[in-house]
Amino acid sequence: MNPAAERLAWGREVLRLHCPHASGDRFADGLHGDNRLPLHRLFLVPHASPADGGRVEDVAARRSLPLTAGSVLWLPADRRYRFIFQPGLLLVGFHFRLEAVPGQDLLAGHLAWQAGAGRRDELAAAWRAAAGRSLADWLTLEGLLRTLLARHVDLPWTAVEGAVRAQRRWGASLAELERLGARRAVAACARRRGLTREGFSRAFRRELGVSPTAWLSRRLAERASEALLYSDRTCDDIATELGFADGFALSRMLKRVTGRRPGELRLRGAQARNSSTASPWRSTAGREAGPDSSPQ
Repeated sequence: MNPAAERLAWGREVLRLHCPHASGDRFADGLHGDNRLPLHRLFLVPHASPADGGRVEDVAARRSLPLTAGSVLWLPADRRYRFIFQPGLLLVGFHFRLEAVPGQDLLAGHLAWQAGAGRRDELAAAWRAAAGRSLADWLTLEGLLRTLLARHVDLPWTAVEGAVRAQRRWGASLAELERLGARRAVAACARRRGLTREGFSRAFRRELGVSPTAWLSRRLAERASEALLYSDRTCDDIATELGFADGFALSRMLKRVTGRRPGELRLRGAQARNSSTASPWRSTAGREAGPDSSPQ
């Protein structure tokens, strides 16, 4: 296999566009709020939206982007944004990251804060698909996100090759750690690789830049946060899925890793859902899924 074909094969096998939220919303009463998420955001404003739909402010950098009709906005992850949505705003929003190793964002530092003009046909197609209920509609949204991202970001293979190789070598162990969902998983993974727990942890940290237990804690916190933001599942239900004894144990872990409790995340999601007339997609956070309704 030639190098180009090998890279494509590895990319198809390992690279994943993680997008727990994709929805079209009509903000009948507008929305004022702020938040910070570990996901990049793409906002599409259809031409049928009011000419002045409001703005998005980067709080720390003291800069803003207008939500004008026909615009496309790119918002990098891990920054606090303030949202001033005018009544009647139409918005298709995506929350996403590109990953090889689950939870590690390959686009970090490569996605520019930017607003530009969108193509009328693509924005119209996105709005129609967000209001649809079929597999074709979901595929349309997925395809548009990939197409727009390919135009906006140009990463050389060398920028992702290390993560792709790490996932190919460590993917089975990462899946086992996540499946077992407890510290004892480290010893089990080490035995499977014929290593001591200490040897396994050293090799893991050398290639992935973090200890196995720290990776697992961050990964479980991420999955729990997304389920609380993007669904109405109970805290106990989420805790059971992730291997915690109960919702209290999950709450303690979230507070330790993210600084937030489940109630804060649930309230944020509910406030955004109540501020919009959302697309008919139902949330499936915590599972691989199509679009849902959740906070921008």
